[in-house]
Amino acid sequence: MRIGKCFSRPGAIHSLSDEPVRVGDTLRAVSMRRAMADGAAKPSEIAAFEAETGARNDRVASDLRTMMERILSYRDEPQITSGQWAMAWRLMEFAHATGIPDGSFHPDTTVSIAGGLKGLTLPADYQDQMNRFLGPVRRPKIYSMSEQSVVAPMCEAGLYHWPKALELFILDESGEHIVPLDASGRVTGRVGFFDPLWHGRCGGVVTGDKVTASYAPCPCGRLGPTIEDSVVRYSELSTDGDDKLACGGTIEEYIRGIITEPLTNSLNHWRASLRDERQVRLRDRHPAPNRARVALVRSNARWINALQPGGRTGVGALADA
Repeated sequence: MRIGKCFSRPGAIHSLSDEPVRVGDTLRAVSMRRAMADGAAKPSEIAAFEAETGARNDRVASDLRTMMERILSYRDEPQITSGQWAMAWRLMEFAHATGIPDGSFHPDTTVSIAGGLKGLTLPADYQDQMNRFLGPVRRPKIYSMSEQSVVAPMCEAGLYHWPKALELFILDESGEHIVPLDASGRVTGRVGFFDPLWHGRCGGVVTGDKVTASYAPCPCGRLGPTIEDSVVRYSELSTDGDDKLACGGTIEEYIRGIITEPLTNSLNHWRASLRDERQVRLRDRHPAPNRARVALVRSNARWINALQPGGRTGVGALADA
């Protein structure tokens, strides 16, 4: 919405829905689905829940159709459009169904499609199909998630540049240990990061993403670390399922009884492991860290107060800016 206010003309800013997403509604839905799975939900509760869910789905479908019609109505003039792959794919199908040919958007249009497939099953050539549909529009790409305060933009070399404000960790599949770099400075594993900019919760997150990262200078001339455009979810590689763990969210979920104590203990073990391994690496590379940097991290990351800044990817870069 802020981008729209900067670049759009009055009355030409549109969102998929103005209905807020409330945490309470999400928690009630989780609680109800669990009660249904356990057989503890009453028939009247199930009927009311299904009726509410059906009405919400109908509203979403109606809002999506309205948004797609608006986007296509602006196709002859520059516009900025942002959404996830599921919505972009629906837009392409809707346009084809209404007879709109590929490449109909104004070349000065900017389209951002983010978020990954989220389990969506698309053809193997889905990227090529979308490129043909959108035509020669601007396609800035970023790697990000809702838990990040700063995104990782893609450079002209096709690599995502991890923001210096966040501390990147490439972990093993269990998410408990840092994977060492190979001789070329590359490493493959699970993305974990610490975001010092959050105050209301701990900024540590173990994601469900498997990536290949490099700490060598990028071909574009900028410094790393960079992430290759081959991000895949561990849940797509296994039938057991997988998702990200955020220590901030874990605390709330633990209090509400949504997750079990072993999972909390596992996350605490991960945090301690990152702290210890990071301290060793920083001690070897930075025997005398800057006091201002230490103060910055300790003030913004009280929950992991032993974490030290520094290095090419450290949050200490924030103090240098």
